[in-house]
Amino acid sequence: MPDIKIEKTFTDIGPTELFRRFCSGLRSRELPKDYEKSLPWTKLVRRILREIGTSLGYQVRDRDLVGEWLTIDQTWRIHESNMIKTYFAMESENSVDIEDVIDDEVEKLLDVKSNVKLLIYYPRKRSQAWHLSMLQDKINAGPLLPDERFITIMIDSDATAEDDYRKYTKLVLRGLEIVKNTRHKELGTEEVDVAN
Repeated sequence: MPDIKIEKTFTDIGPTELFRRFCSGLRSRELPKDYEKSLPWTKLVRRILREIGTSLGYQVRDRDLVGEWLTIDQTWRIHESNMIKTYFAMESENSVDIEDVIDDEVEKLLDVKSNVKLLIYYPRKRSQAWHLSMLQDKINAGPLLPDERFITIMIDSDATAEDDYRKYTKLVLRGLEIVKNTRHKELGTEEVDVAN
């Protein structure tokens, strides 16, 4: 019996376009009221990325649908020359603790082979420069291959430290590509208004 060749058409997406589509997806949704609750945000992030991946022709594996795969929140896979290849891997963590994010989510992303690795997390604006420095150090020391891209989307609200985070009126999203052994690339900053 001859080998069956399965080919699926998919569209490559660059870091800036991925960031733009993610921001657009947030704008088109009713956002969770409580900024500090992890589960509603994680489900929303995965739903938006699942729609993006599916629209581009990828086979999306998501813990909401089939459980975590290799402990990764979401992957996009393609069929290529009788093989299934992971193109995209995403981890989302609703935490401001950079050590936890690096020791868990970043480690998992660096361990999995995929063309695009996306980290979404929620640092406060005042700590983003420090976080970015720590992420850059981890990427520089890690096993990121030349054909792999590491993207992060940092999400913050307009609530101040003294405010109740449930009173936020907009989100501020900052997209970055962390490039090994060089300076990061800014993908943009966008604001998403929250309907209260």
